[in-house]
Amino acid sequence: MSRWHLRIFRAVFSIAWALSAGLAGLIIASLLLADGPTTAPRYVAISLTVSAILLGLAVLLFGIKGQTTALARAIAAHGEEMQRPLSRLATFLLLAGAGLVFLLAGLTAGVIARILDGAAVFG
Repeated sequence: MSRWHLRIFRAVFSIAWALSAGLAGLIIASLLLADGPTTAPRYVAISLTVSAILLGLAVLLFGIKGQTTALARAIAAHGEEMQRPLSRLATFLLLAGAGLVFLLAGLTAGVIARILDGAAVFG
């Protein structure tokens, strides 16, 4: 796995986990920033559940980034025969991560638009 490949991988997964965590925060903030009160328990429960799922995704993405980086460094130091399979795995993860970044960016834009309209995301 080349240095540039590793840097791009780390950048994409850093953006993905930051977007996921930020999106969770925006959903909770939308409950507080809405023009009208959002006190219906089902909307609060949905917002909290979706935020918890997004925070869990952020932790998972952060872990994948860290563990893959550590694995790449260990293989670079000790195992040349594992470079090719690791590079292929990282490429697949990178493609999935890039798709996830686009999805999360779109969701974040939608949540921000909903907040600017003065409404909670759910409710």
